[in-house]
Amino acid sequence: RALLLGIAFITEALNDDPSCITFVHDAGLAGAFLDSLTERRLEPSVDIICGVPSLIHVLALPSSNAQKVRAARPFPAFLDLLLQERRGSSIRYITNDVASQVGSAVEDLMRNVTDLCEDSMHAIVAALKDLERQGGDLHLGLAAAVRREGYGGADVRAKETELTNYFKGVSFILEIIEPLTNRVTQDHDYFLQQGGLEALMGILEHLSPDAAMLSQKLAFAHDRFLNYGHAHYPTAAALSQTIKGLAAQEPQRILKKLLDQLGKHLASIESNLGDLDAALKRCPDWASEPENAAMDIENPAGAGAGAAEEEQKGGG
Repeated sequence: RALLLGIAFITEALNDDPSCITFVHDAGLAGAFLDSLTERRLEPSVDIICGVPSLIHVLALPSSNAQKVRAARPFPAFLDLLLQERRGSSIRYITNDVASQVGSAVEDLMRNVTDLCEDSMHAIVAALKDLERQGGDLHLGLAAAVRREGYGGADVRAKETELTNYFKGVSFILEIIEPLTNRVTQDHDYFLQQGGLEALMGILEHLSPDAAMLSQKLAFAHDRFLNYGHAHYPTAAALSQTIKGLAAQEPQRILKKLLDQLGKHLASIESNLGDLDAALKRCPDWASEPENAAMDIENPAGAGAGAAEEEQKGGG
């Protein structure tokens, strides 16, 4: 609580009288805040999350102070703060407008303190890569749990809860960086050079249902099918907006990456069509509806034609 009040006080004081910045640095107040951040002593809260970018901004002005802030490396710690709650869980309590507030504050910082642009973008890309790795580990863990105990087991449910929290955290980060990808600046180049696009494609792969996993789930058909699916939707929307912002600057490069990713996903679906069809036919929910169960997913066009023919006969 004292740190939160200190952040608010210093930010307000410097906004009212920027000449105080020399005293804030010389008295050790700036260093105390940066140490608290980088040593992970700040507990995440909406006020802390929204206040940190603004305070970093004012502490880095004028440019002579930017190097002092840069030397403390605050951005990796800030990104970690965004994704942590009491050291471990993905963030769960964030309201819808907080991400836009934080994103605007970070964008304002990067626009006015160019000396910190590269470091902040490097931290953002590193966070995305870490999220990509986490998503892979979580999906592997879920698949192993399904093979071990079948769908509906306690471990499977726990893994899906982890995935839900994971996607909430991903959505939050993507909503923060989306405004940054819409800017035609050097930041855009930093993002691409450091592998930001590849990290986004990796997250996209985690959002796309794995065909083999899908057939396994259908084999254990139930009313909780893909119960964590609702967490996918805001993440997919945030990812789409982020990629759209990048595509406005690098359309050919982004389109090629998207087509490559789509090709991989379609190949996976094609190789598992037989398993998916068999799983659907074993599904009790589908078996209770013969018209749906009879539809052959390998030939949806034919099934649609048959339905149209029946409708035409009925009309006659």
